[in-house]
Parts: sequence; C-alpha cells; structure tokens
Amino acid sequence: MAVDAGEVIREHLVDSPGEAMKSRLSKRLSPKAKKLALLGEEGQRVKAFVQLAPQADIDSLRDEIAGLRGLVTASMVETRSLSVEVDVDQLEKVANLKGVLYVDAGSRFRR
Repeated sequence: MAVDAGEVIREHLVDSPGEAMKSRLSKRLSPKAKKLALLGEEGQRVKAFVQLAPQADIDSLRDEIAGLRGLVTASMVETRSLSVEVDVDQLEKVANLKGVLYVDAGSRFRR
C-alpha cells in the first residue's frame, strides 16, 4: 500500500481502545521527511537538510538540536542551512524550532 506523504496523518492512541486523535505533521517537513517521521523505527537516525530563515540564530539552533539528541554536521552560512543527524522521531521537533523554514530528510542509518 502506497503512502501519500503529502497527506500523511499520524494517529496517537488515547485512553480508550480503538479511539484515536489525528493531527497533521508539520508543513515544514518535506514529503520524504513526513514519511520517515511516520514510518521510521525507534532508534533510527536520519540525515536531514534544514533550511533556515534569514533571522535565525545558527548557534542557538545548534544547541536546540543537540538538546533533541541531534548533531549538526555542517552549517552553510551563505545558504542559511544546516546538515544534521537526528533520531527519526525528532524530525518534527526540529521542523518546529524557531527559525527553521523547511526540513528535508535523507537516508536512515543505525549508530
């Protein structure tokens, strides 16, 4: 069964069996990042490209990503972007950080 990553809806289980609350993934995630965020395995790491707003503080974002168990592997000041490695379950949190415009995920790997 194919997953339309642009329309992916994730389900969070709540108290009653069979009852679910649905919420859309961040619009700041690329379709591939949405698919990985939804279907990735616990403990799975992913390489991602993070596009930043012009006013974003790169040093603050580096610290916030580290707080999400992530690692900034490269920063490109000229293009206002970062390359990061992060747990797949943290992708949406990275996308929702102040100053982040877009997150595109690359490949998954295990550490």
